[in-house]
Amino acid sequence: MFRDMVSQWEQAANDYGSKITSTSEFAQGMQGATAISLQIQQAVQDGMTKVLAAANIPSRDDIAALSTRVAAIEVQLHRIVEALGAQSFKSSAPKPKRTKQPPSGHK
Repeated sequence: MFRDMVSQWEQAANDYGSKITSTSEFAQGMQGATAISLQIQQAVQDGMTKVLAAANIPSRDDIAALSTRVAAIEVQLHRIVEALGAQSFKSSAPKPKRTKQPPSGHK
């Protein structure tokens, strides 16, 4: 009996919710709430950017731009290494001269 009562209550709540969410007023209200939420997020982001700039701390966007630039440099460096050949770097490095002589009398 309790299950039937809960099931009927759930069905009534779902029916009522469907009627409410299908109205144009509800859609307009949700659209307005979403727009306000986005405006608040943008205002907070702008405020944080100004605070970080005043404190001379990079923002998330600054770090992302820097990361993108570093990634591009790494790609270019990889292309240069491939073009010149990794072995040429190893073999072209001058070897240090052996200037230290063993002490006399030792073989």
